[in-house]
Amino acid sequence: MTWTPGSLPADQDPSLAAAPRVVFPPLPAPAISRDFPATVPPGHDAYGFPLPTDADALAARARCDASARKRSPRWDLFRNARGADAFKNLYPGCNAADDFGFIGATGVPSKRLFPFDHLFDALIPTPRSKVRRAWAMLKNLTRKGVPHDLRPHVWWHASGAFAARESWSPGFYASLRDAFDPSAGGRAPTEREKKTLEQIDLDVERTFPENPVFTDEKRGPRGTRRILTALAKLKPETGYCQGMNYIAGFAWLVHEGDEEKAFWTVFALLQNVVADRVHSHDIGGCVSEFRVLHRLIRRSLPRLHRHFEKTGTDLVMVAARWLLCFLVESYPPETTARAMDAIFSEGVKVWFRVVLATLKMNEREILSAKTLPEIMTTLRSAFRETHDRDALMRVAFAGIGRVSRKDIQRHRDTVRKEENAEKERKKKRE
Repeated sequence: MTWTPGSLPADQDPSLAAAPRVVFPPLPAPAISRDFPATVPPGHDAYGFPLPTDADALAARARCDASARKRSPRWDLFRNARGADAFKNLYPGCNAADDFGFIGATGVPSKRLFPFDHLFDALIPTPRSKVRRAWAMLKNLTRKGVPHDLRPHVWWHASGAFAARESWSPGFYASLRDAFDPSAGGRAPTEREKKTLEQIDLDVERTFPENPVFTDEKRGPRGTRRILTALAKLKPETGYCQGMNYIAGFAWLVHEGDEEKAFWTVFALLQNVVADRVHSHDIGGCVSEFRVLHRLIRRSLPRLHRHFEKTGTDLVMVAARWLLCFLVESYPPETTARAMDAIFSEGVKVWFRVVLATLKMNEREILSAKTLPEIMTTLRSAFRETHDRDALMRVAFAGIGRVSRKDIQRHRDTVRKEENAEKERKKKRE
């Protein structure tokens, strides 16, 4: 039997015998905006979206909710540790660090990045194994789902949002938010910026219309518009791309109306996880990432790969929103949140894993679809009906083989070479 901290009675647990257990003040509830309601209407999930009516979907949700309640006490270590800073410095950066909190361009541990001492001294007596055990425990817990009450804190730190905000001066978000508002000290937008703001207004108004928490008194649209305006100001080379409205709106819901935390969380996602140029005007990065996905499908799901080739199915043409909206509006909301827990913790490889897992779980139905319209409908239904988030994550991490950051980067390098060669051939033809 493998020993884990807290798995034995207090008088037998070696971690507690080594040092007295330190109990910090309980973790406070996330700060709730005065614009955010304390409760959601009956018949809606934790984020205000209508619950499904299908019996199978409700049964799957009930199973997942029961397993979440069973796992929740395992997070008490963090609920009882140093208040809102319980997760500070515990998660490695998505792209910056390896699985044990080390960073180095050559892969050689050159710098100890995240100290775990403040939380694990009383639990893991051996300094040499402290980092490995602490991160392994937290990573496994995160893969199995972050409790709803802790998710805002985990996203805030695991995404790198907290670190990003700390690197800028106080009030930086407010200056971005009000950049195009002369009444708040900003300037009038240029013609190009006006077009960006008009597109933001258009898309925000049709974001989550079924969610009363989001739409009531324009709470969500108002906050999402300001988040997207700030992002457009901060990254003028990208400005705004359709799909970002769903990411920003969902972050606003998870952070319970805390607009600034939602902004930095979206910024960290776009900066640290999403590949370059995914949200550019030509979505060139999105096309490249789907070519990587097709290469992974060829290796992990060869029958499906042959079927896609036979039917002429290019997933970027039929399912670009998987990446542009980053799974929001593809999965049910709580399944999206569950996938995002692991994405913020471990990086973009989890996006590829959950997409491959969904394809594998629905392979028979996809193979039975003989035309491109049928495949589009089947794929849309497959994602929207993935209510069993436990099953999805099990397949994602145990059912599709190896998909590491190194694998993804190798495929990206190959795709980049192919695209450069295609450009050269095109120039010669011209």
